[in-house]
Amino acid sequence: MNGFIGNTDYVNMPAQKYYAPPNSWSAEKKKDTARSRIFSGTWYGAWKKDGYFERFVKDEEGNMFLVARSKNVKGEYPDKIEWVPQLNSFFESVPNGSCFLGEVYLPNNEGSKNTTSILGCLKEKAIARQEKNEFLHYYIFDVLAWDGEEVYEKPFLERLTYLEGIREHTSANPNPYIEVAKYYTGEELWNTLQNILASGGEGMVIVNGESPYKPDKRSVKDTLKIKQELKQTIDCIVMGANPPTKNYTGKDIENWTYWYNTRTGEFLNAKKYKEYSLGEPLEPVTKNFFNNWAGSLKIGLVRNDKVEYFGDLSGLTEEVLENWKNYVGKVCEVGGMSIDKESGHIRHPRFMGWRDDKEPRDCGWEQIYE
Repeated sequence: MNGFIGNTDYVNMPAQKYYAPPNSWSAEKKKDTARSRIFSGTWYGAWKKDGYFERFVKDEEGNMFLVARSKNVKGEYPDKIEWVPQLNSFFESVPNGSCFLGEVYLPNNEGSKNTTSILGCLKEKAIARQEKNEFLHYYIFDVLAWDGEEVYEKPFLERLTYLEGIREHTSANPNPYIEVAKYYTGEELWNTLQNILASGGEGMVIVNGESPYKPDKRSVKDTLKIKQELKQTIDCIVMGANPPTKNYTGKDIENWTYWYNTRTGEFLNAKKYKEYSLGEPLEPVTKNFFNNWAGSLKIGLVRNDKVEYFGDLSGLTEEVLENWKNYVGKVCEVGGMSIDKESGHIRHPRFMGWRDDKEPRDCGWEQIYE
């Protein structure tokens, strides 16, 4: 059957989730947790690329898929294998009955938004964009099956031996757009992590060597994301709002109560999954789209007496997103991962609080250099 290796449907297998410390943790607590795990000698880590997760599947019949972490509005995992024809020679060389995890990304223009701007296009446009600018790469970091053998339930340390087998396979079947992660442990892992963060890299995901792959689970005992963070917060000005995401892609679609009739343009606040499943012209939409709220806020900094765009701030309360116009011009304290070297914009900004004690004119661009 399509997507199957053994009795497992790898195309529709939910992805494992990687644990990230909550925002309430101090920087010191995050560092101590990472340090204790790394120096235990039983955790392994590799460079984290900033792109878009994709799972490659070549089933027992040779059918190939490249599927994302999340399902689309139809409840399916989008298959993007035809969006990256430059990877085909390698994928075709892989034996049937294989599945591995990777990150599709742009080496010279990292960032999930940059990758999504290509994968989110129609196929022909996505290929044309790559031919004009830069081709997407595929960075393999875990193995779930190889040559008909299912290995996802094996400890991560054992799966690393299969990853080394893929590295040897890439040497025998070279493709300039395929990369295989290199893992470190102990002191070497700690030193590599410091070099990554110091150079402005995305960070690392470290994994407990004894842990199996756990679909749809997020275990604090098995994984840990370590990402770049700014050493200090930055005070920004709310400039305006961004429109909300339209399509609801969550798991609770059967009980979802926000729907849009594509034929009449009517919004329906009721459970409509049954009618939707029977083919009525309905689509589930996000709560923010249904209520015409903001999706996120645009924030900026003052430079040369003008407010210039600095980033998009999400993770805000419904009250703020509903009444966003009331917050334009207000000052907010923002944390984040890092500052993009080319654009000067903040990456992955995080709302820390409102600064009613500060004037917008004091939110200067020079903060990012302090």
